[in-house]
Amino acid sequence: MKNKTKILTICLLIFSVLFSPIAIANVSASPAQTQAEKQKAQRQKEAEKKRKAAEKQKAQRQKEQAKRQQEKAKADAQRKKEQARAESASQTNKQQAKTAAATDSRNASIIDATDAYERRVAEIEAQNKKIIERSRRDLTHAIGVWGMMGYSAMFQNIKENAEAAPGNIGFTAKTLGGFGGGVGLGYQLKYNNFLFNTGFEFEMYNSNTKIYSPSESDDMLVRYYPVAEYPTMSYKYEFEMRDKWQGGFVQLPVLFGGEWDRWYFLVGPKVGIGVMGKSQVSSVLSTSVHDIELPDIMIDMPGHNVVTALDMGEKQQSLSYSFNLGLAAEAGLYLDEWLQPKPKKTKGAHKQNDNFFSHIRYRLSIYADYGLLSVQSKNNLASGAIDIPAVLPGNPDPLVFPVTSALSTTYAADKRVNPFLVGVKLAIFYQFPKKQEKLIPIPAQPMPLFRAKVVDEETGEPVQGAMLSLYNVQKDKYSNKATSKEGVVLQRMPKAEYAISVKRAGYEPSDTISYLLSKDMSDTLYISIKAEEIPTIYYLTAFVKDAETMSPLAARVSITDDIGSAQLYDGEATEDGLLVTDLTAGTYNAHLTYPGYMPSDEVLAFEQDTLTILMQRIREGKKVVLHNLFFATNKTQILPESEAALEELAGFLTDNPTVEIRITGHTDAVGSDAANQRLSEGRAKAVREDLIMRGVNAERITSEGKGESEPIADNETEEGRALNRRVEFTITATGGEDIKQVTE
Repeated sequence: MKNKTKILTICLLIFSVLFSPIAIANVSASPAQTQAEKQKAQRQKEAEKKRKAAEKQKAQRQKEQAKRQQEKAKADAQRKKEQARAESASQTNKQQAKTAAATDSRNASIIDATDAYERRVAEIEAQNKKIIERSRRDLTHAIGVWGMMGYSAMFQNIKENAEAAPGNIGFTAKTLGGFGGGVGLGYQLKYNNFLFNTGFEFEMYNSNTKIYSPSESDDMLVRYYPVAEYPTMSYKYEFEMRDKWQGGFVQLPVLFGGEWDRWYFLVGPKVGIGVMGKSQVSSVLSTSVHDIELPDIMIDMPGHNVVTALDMGEKQQSLSYSFNLGLAAEAGLYLDEWLQPKPKKTKGAHKQNDNFFSHIRYRLSIYADYGLLSVQSKNNLASGAIDIPAVLPGNPDPLVFPVTSALSTTYAADKRVNPFLVGVKLAIFYQFPKKQEKLIPIPAQPMPLFRAKVVDEETGEPVQGAMLSLYNVQKDKYSNKATSKEGVVLQRMPKAEYAISVKRAGYEPSDTISYLLSKDMSDTLYISIKAEEIPTIYYLTAFVKDAETMSPLAARVSITDDIGSAQLYDGEATEDGLLVTDLTAGTYNAHLTYPGYMPSDEVLAFEQDTLTILMQRIREGKKVVLHNLFFATNKTQILPESEAALEELAGFLTDNPTVEIRITGHTDAVGSDAANQRLSEGRAKAVREDLIMRGVNAERITSEGKGESEPIADNETEEGRALNRRVEFTITATGGEDIKQVTE
């Protein structure tokens, strides 16, 4: 046991000797290492501190540079304003002279307004009278089709001399008639009760004609011929003939007549030409022998060559007809009351139909058409008459009877043949709707003319630039007008009771005058003001001009205090661009609008000199910042306080339907680039959707977002960031038309 203890002790000693240097080395190295790490960290901290100091110095330099640029821009703007004031001061006299001349011209124009209005009303009333007269004229046009059917005949006066040459027989033609009809297409004009009708028709005539003896019988031809070998004997020929005629004519009717309620009539000539025709002849021959010595008549005796009831057969041939001039007449009634669709009933009332079928008119009439000229054509004789012989069998010298159509015989060539048709006619017309002319509206009567003149109480001289305050008692509304060089105010104003007062720098305010304006003033209202004995106080006066042409603009002007919290003035510059207020020296914010020009926001620093305010005409590429447009923080939701700005922009687009715009959203530099880009796009899109909901065509508006890429102020200050958070619109197209500007 003791030996084991000794051995263990010896091992521990050996281990201590071997490892004691390493432990000593580790103990001695630990403080040095810690010191090096501390020095390294210190160096890194100092380097970071220097870097931050350098960045801070750089930011400070950028801030100072931006500040210097702003101060420079402000100084440049101030110099420009001072230069403009200097130019305004040098041009005041010239401008006043020009203003006086323009005012005189304007006053003359206002005075002549009543006469011009009366002349214009007289012209419009004369034009409306003509429109009313035209509307009262019952003038309509219609196209239609019609059909007719009934009894037809071709009357003729064909009669051969009964003492005809041997071998021929005399005859008379009797018209029995037949069935006929036709169709037509044409135009009709109706003026009040007068009717005119024309077009093209095709009419077909069918007529039966019976040939009979003019003396012996009304039913057939009867002739006696002696027999040479037997003096007391003779042959009797009984011949029955029917001739069926058919003719077709294309005709042009020219009919005139009248219409009353549902009844009408038409009468007039028809011009036509035959286009087809044919004839069909049938005949029967009977013979008998008569002898005075015989008690009975010999009939059907073959041994004596006597034949009875010989069917001569039928013969057809084509006929032609010549030029036809006829007289037509018809009378009947309209069937619209029974055939037109009934009006639709909606909520207890009948709504008049206005479709194709509501313009269809139907009428039924009795119709007659008679040809005044003969339609007999010599062309029917061109091929010669083709006769069917009637013979006695075995007779070496047969008698020949002309049994062709009566129109084809030589003895009918110079006779009259007149077509005739009578029956019923059904017509359907489409009546074109009448064009409704609208009356020209009478323009509103000019408001009564107000005349006032402000004079100095002591000298009686006119006071230029005096401000008349005209308070409309009924409407609780003020309007302000400045006097001209002659101290005159001419203005057309609504009929009302007014409370009138006058202010002018260097003068005491006038007493309030009550005046009832109901018609043009015949006399001028003189108002005297007394000069003040106190030092002169200058009131804000300015000229509003076009920035390019320097021509005056009668702009609408709204002036607030320098922080925009209270409205101090709301009115219009004169036609000479003159703006006169009752505001004394100070700094103000002005918002100007005028048709065709960019809305303008100006800072007016007024002391005593007349200011000049320049406005830019609206053109493609112009940008306008939408002021008073508010969103929820970091959201695209538009707040209710933005209603006025959105309504103004929607009104601008409505009044200028050819204008197209691009809406652009911008943000400040707070937050990530991607988040700011999404926010700017969302806000621009929200404005676009709001305008579309207000009735603006979506194709006229595009939107985009620029994020923080286009700042207009320093993002280091809250004021600068507020300016950078904006929505603006750019006019991308005007359609080539004048731009209107929304005014209140």
